[in-house]
Amino acid sequence: MKQKVTGIPTLEEPHKT
Repeated sequence: MKQKVTGIPTLEEPHKT
């Protein structure tokens, strides 16, 4: 889950919006 295409924070980076 390293997709930052959407504006949804991943489980690995919950604070990186």
